Amino acid sequence: MTKALHLIVIIISLTFFGRAVAFADASLPSLAPMLDRAVQSVVSISVKGKAAEEIDPLLQDPFYRRFYGLSEAMPPQAFSFQSVGSGVIVDAQRGMVLTTYHVVEHANAITATLNDGKTVEARLVGSDSETDLALIEIKAEGLSAMPVGNSDALRVGDYVVAIGNPFGLGQTATLGIVSALGRPGLGNDNLSEFIQTDASINPGNSGGALVNLQGELVGINSATAGSALGVSFAIPSALAKRVADELAMHGKVNRGELGVVVQDMTPKLRLALKINRDSGVLVGQVKAGSAAQRSGILAGDVITAIDGHPVGNAIEFRRKISSLAPGTAIRLLIERSDKGLEITARLSDKEYDRSPQAPSSFLDSIVLLDIKTEARPIGQTSGALVLAIDKDSKAAAAGLVEGDIIVSINRQAVHSSEETLGLARRSAHPLLLGVYRDNVLQFLAVE
Repeated sequence: MTKALHLIVIIISLTFFGRAVAFADASLPSLAPMLDRAVQSVVSISVKGKAAEEIDPLLQDPFYRRFYGLSEAMPPQAFSFQSVGSGVIVDAQRGMVLTTYHVVEHANAITATLNDGKTVEARLVGSDSETDLALIEIKAEGLSAMPVGNSDALRVGDYVVAIGNPFGLGQTATLGIVSALGRPGLGNDNLSEFIQTDASINPGNSGGALVNLQGELVGINSATAGSALGVSFAIPSALAKRVADELAMHGKVNRGELGVVVQDMTPKLRLALKINRDSGVLVGQVKAGSAAQRSGILAGDVITAIDGHPVGNAIEFRRKISSLAPGTAIRLLIERSDKGLEITARLSDKEYDRSPQAPSSFLDSIVLLDIKTEARPIGQTSGALVLAIDKDSKAAAAGLVEGDIIVSINRQAVHSSEETLGLARRSAHPLLLGVYRDNVLQFLAVE
């Protein structure tokens, strides 16, 4: 290799790897100097505990147990387990280690192994299942906290390194890139927007560090779709730092609660509700005793913005509300019956008082739209079209589904959503609904 070509290779390497890379010799780049510092802040975690054992549904049936001469009382089933994971020291002075919730879930005993091989007992400070994060405390001398980087500054294509304890092998580092940002939570209840990376994250890596080339924490390794697929996920450090601070202070995360069940808007819903905006979520249910009920929000309202910021979908809405503390006053822009409203609501704690409450209707869990006989392609009938329904409600259990048209209550004809809900609320007995579905009239009993 000529000297000129050799120089070009060195310049490309410097540009490619940036200032985080040192050189083992005149030509070979290495991440070793950065990792020498970063691995000191990553610990291996060992967990022992008991968890409920999954039981065949047949064995839970008392009739089945009697038939086969088994005891009718089903004794609680639990099994002991041991698992491994990883954690990141985020406060050396207090011995605070950030990890994932699923690593320490059901733990009776937690131990942490430091980079120098020393093993110490750990205490659970607090956990948050909604972001899959937990904070544990260890007592040891000479701890080194990892500096927290700005995960909001990450770009697709940035190099990252995952550090953890895969398969209990001990500390391991894997290199990859940021494959995508803002991936939705793995499950509707997860409030994280994940960093997707192709850096290998295997069982045991969970709770470990995702670092940039400067050795700064940009994510907490959380999940993988399989190392062979090259799809892994990490919780952004910006969110992890906020949650860790809350857990250190309160042992839990205090989140505001509005008290509504919302769903995404669809083109059909926008047309039916005469909503011209692309953004917004439809309120399908207002929980009794909630901040939403006190502020006057109604089922069927479309919330289009929070404090002036447009709401794109239901997941975005839940994350925005959950990021605010109880007691926070928010301004909601709402579309209701072709009218634009602004409502101020003060968020309550998630465990708001639910009593005493007025008797609820059998149909309070649904969103209705007036239908006239001339409406096409709905059909040749008038009544109340079911736009949305709470799947856990009594009406859903009775078989009522979206798209049904309610045409009678207790054999009395109804011609509007207002009339339908009014009759339902005045009924002291189970409702007999006349429902028009697929051009056929059928009856449902809501108990």
